[in-house]
Amino acid sequence: MLNFKYLILLPIIISAFACDSFEKKTEKFEEISLNGLYTFAQTSDPNLCNPDSIVGSDCAGGLFYFSENNKVIYTFLCLGSDVTSYELGTYEIINSEIRCEFTKIFELPIDIEIDLKNLKADGRVIELVKSDIKIIKPTKCDVFPYSFSFSFQDEEQLNYVLKKENSDTNKDLIEGFQQVEVMRDFL
Repeated sequence: MLNFKYLILLPIIISAFACDSFEKKTEKFEEISLNGLYTFAQTSDPNLCNPDSIVGSDCAGGLFYFSENNKVIYTFLCLGSDVTSYELGTYEIINSEIRCEFTKIFELPIDIEIDLKNLKADGRVIELVKSDIKIIKPTKCDVFPYSFSFSFQDEEQLNYVLKKENSDTNKDLIEGFQQVEVMRDFL
């Protein structure tokens, strides 16, 4: 069951879990293994490693789900929105960079998204011109092993950090996504 009523707590949860394991990493890049769910949140820390720098907002975070077969699901989770959009695509790992290419958006009205297991209406699939998001592994951080940045409509660059979620959260998300045909192809 996808239950987003606790979405407002996402930045706080990420910060709390990260505080327990705040360490610096000095070794070189290891082989990247992505499979699973990662939550992300905006950060004001230019070093991309301080859990106290997570920006609290109704729309400053979301999730990535990376499958074993190089498929990816990406969404910003915004409170107050009447629709949640999931970008669907593929990823490849090149050196320390993970390149995601999204070709579709799947939109779900918020009222049916609360419980995907009981989905009674279909979402809308939109084909996209490919858009890229590059996720770059920070070189010195165990807390947030990946980050990405982008600018929206020529505004300042925003930085986001990713944190791997536990297997229970991952399992719940997969169970919800399996209920939606278009999402199954990306698990």
